[in-house]
Amino acid sequence: LPASANGIANWVLRPHEVFEDADRDTLSADDDYGSGTELASLSADVTAVRTMPSELAPTLSPLAPNLVGDADAQLDSLDATLQATQTDGAWVAIRDLPVRERQQIDADVGVLLETLAPIPDLLTSTGRGSPTT
Repeated sequence: LPASANGIANWVLRPHEVFEDADRDTLSADDDYGSGTELASLSADVTAVRTMPSELAPTLSPLAPNLVGDADAQLDSLDATLQATQTDGAWVAIRDLPVRERQQIDADVGVLLETLAPIPDLLTSTGRGSPTT
């Protein structure tokens, strides 16, 4: 983990924030400026976040035993859904997805947001894992 307090704070917030930003900006197509690369961006988010809960597992698991496993399974589900949207290896613009696929992606991101949200509280001095609790 990063050696500074700010670095550690950013690390524990980042998994949730990545998908919060994806929910707000990527899934609304607000951050692709017409390029149609939202799903590629979301796939990159999955890859980036995948290692974070695992790295935090030694500290998280005693506090929330299912969190890392749940996050891994949910990341796998979202990744599979995203990969299934490709046509001949090319990403489809989110606006061109069938409604059902779009709904599944929205649902997968929503579930991840719920799962990852407790991480900062669990790992900070004011959360359940604080030395005073």
